[in-house]
Amino acid sequence: MGRPSVEVKKKPFQVMLDPRYIDHFKEVALKKKIQPQELARMALTAFVPDPFNAPVVSIDVIQNLLANGRK
Repeated sequence: MGRPSVEVKKKPFQVMLDPRYIDHFKEVALKKKIQPQELARMALTAFVPDPFNAPVVSIDVIQNLLANGRK
């Protein structure tokens, strides 16, 4: 028995980025060896905490990833 399953529908979400920054954003993601979407997600989470999910890592860890890239 238990709870009935819940259907989750994801809606696309886009953030308008000033075109002058798009190339820079992609270059940073490439240098950090992460996907641009992951970089955007980390940056957005750093400013606007997710109200539905507690952060898995602290903001310090995210900033360290952004500063040093993945090992």
